[in-house]
Amino acid sequence: TADLGPVPEVGRTKAFFALVLVLLHVLVLVLDRRRSCWTRGMARRPSEPSLDHERLDVYQVAVELDALVCKACRIAPRGDASLSDQALRASASVVLNIAEANGREGQDRARCLRIARGSANELDAALTLMCQRGTLDAASRSQGRQLCIRVVAMLVSGSRHSSRLTRERERERPMTTT
Repeated sequence: TADLGPVPEVGRTKAFFALVLVLLHVLVLVLDRRRSCWTRGMARRPSEPSLDHERLDVYQVAVELDALVCKACRIAPRGDASLSDQALRASASVVLNIAEANGREGQDRARCLRIARGSANELDAALTLMCQRGTLDAASRSQGRQLCIRVVAMLVSGSRHSSRLTRERERERPMTTT
């Protein structure tokens, strides 16, 4: 190798800071990817145990919708705090009631699914108002609406399926007299 002579101190400092910036950028990317995996709940290691509700498509879509709502509310101006808070609570209600319904049976399950559906409709209305008031862009509104429609459609389908199963189980039970 050829000896280029001594490296000036300024060159070493610039190289050092360039290396530090590259390492920081990589660290931010890694942490952001890890954070987004946990917040979406989608990309887990196959060996990691999961709960039943995490495997439901409706739950995953509801979590995706919640991420959109959180992002929209984070950038909303302070003057619309009450509407943002309402949207956040409705979004949380959708996700939580879907998870709760998965652990229930019969009328309790149907009740949780109805509450989740009502909260999804409420959330859609909140997103409409946020767009109308200028705190939500049209593209985010459209994406939120599509996710709300998907969630409601899946909940209606799940509610009908749950009600049918409950009726079938009740028919199979032997009648007892006292």
